[in-house]
Amino acid sequence: MRVAAMGLLFAVLGWGQSSTPIYWRYAPAEPAMLIGVDWRQAAQSNLAGLIGGAAASLDFAEEITNLLVAVEPGAGNKRFLATASGRFNLAKLRRMAATDGAKATRYRGVEVFSAGGADVAVLDGWILLAGDTASVRAALDRGNAATPRESPLWRRAAELSSAYSIWIATSSLEAFQPSPFSEVRSFDGGIALNRGLEMTFDLVAASEESAVAIESMLRGAAGAPALRDLAVGREGADVRFTASLDIAQMETGLKAMLAGGASRRASLMDWMVSGAPPTQTVAQAALPPQKRVIRIVGLDEGTREIPFPLPPR
Repeated sequence: MRVAAMGLLFAVLGWGQSSTPIYWRYAPAEPAMLIGVDWRQAAQSNLAGLIGGAAASLDFAEEITNLLVAVEPGAGNKRFLATASGRFNLAKLRRMAATDGAKATRYRGVEVFSAGGADVAVLDGWILLAGDTASVRAALDRGNAATPRESPLWRRAAELSSAYSIWIATSSLEAFQPSPFSEVRSFDGGIALNRGLEMTFDLVAASEESAVAIESMLRGAAGAPALRDLAVGREGADVRFTASLDIAQMETGLKAMLAGGASRRASLMDWMVSGAPPTQTVAQAALPPQKRVIRIVGLDEGTREIPFPLPPR
């Protein structure tokens, strides 16, 4: 009995099979971008306030330990899959889905909740899948028996996940063109929460000339209140920058960015209906437009812009 129990434990943890975490195996084999978060570590760090606010909207999540977001190339950058490990209450998810008007169906024996062209599913109470319908169903087709991830991008992801609490790896940003990153070919790095919010990122520019311009732009960010000890280095078309984050200044900046907007419950289904992968939201926040607007992407009628702050009535 003890041997059988140990065997079951090893199977659940994936020991003896592959070093690839089981929740990674649901992700597509050839994504263009991967974003990972050690959620448990983030929740115990100086980011606890931000992480807690995000987790509060997931009423059915009793615990989140890790999160992986994979974005596939093409299809207007709308193919994305978020995979999380933790403990999820399916009964609460059903009630939440019913409140938000999501449709419940079954696919490959798994209950799937759909809204606005996106799906959410919970497997055995401890793996969450969320994304566009095609990506979630492809993940259910793959199951956790997918072959170990051995491409250069996945190997880089394994290195980054062991060094950073929050990380990003890209195979090629050309898959996201046109975008504000037209002069950047690839980008990866992360934030180490256990080392005082230290961040290190490497990018490869389209040319050495572009790298010089990017280096200059990054050096110009040295006065940003949320960044400390910024250092930028360049070798040919490769640029590296390091810094530490001031979380208090980050929170102040986020509050200023959101000021003037109507408050709204940001539930998981709200995010689903928006139809926009997290990377698009990050891109807009990182490089705001000159007109000072809030830009909503992924709507059926196209992109919508709302003046920021809102004009007086």
